[in-house]
Amino acid sequence: MRILDFRFWIDSTDKSGGLYHQEILGQETKSEDKGITRSEFRYGSFRRVIPLPARVQNNSVEAEYKNGVLHLNLPKAEAEKNRVVKVQLG
Repeated sequence: MRILDFRFWIDSTDKSGGLYHQEILGQETKSEDKGITRSEFRYGSFRRVIPLPARVQNNSVEAEYKNGVLHLNLPKAEAEKNRVVKVQLG
């Protein structure tokens, strides 16, 4: 089977902020024998959720698909970045 379509998205309404991945797979075969044509079609799809450790800036997400490898840049949301707080002693 080969990949006919794939999609990635981040659901900002989900509290876990997961990265969703969906693929649609398909295969078609044809054969002819003694004047009879036989065609077979198989299709399927699946979806998975990859939990993210922090919330993501949805408007700054970058993705690149090259040579069968998907590269994702998912910057943390400002509220989730570590903050340094100065503590005064005394």
